[in-house]
Amino acid sequence: EQQKREEELKAKEAELIRGNPLLNPTTSFNVKR
Repeated sequence: EQQKREEELKAKEAELIRGNPLLNPTTSFNVKR
């Protein structure tokens, strides 16, 4: 169960970063690469 929760958190974080590139330019840059 813990792993599933962690995966969901990661997915939510990725969505947030994608929606707000200005929030984390370094992460968005890594995702684009």
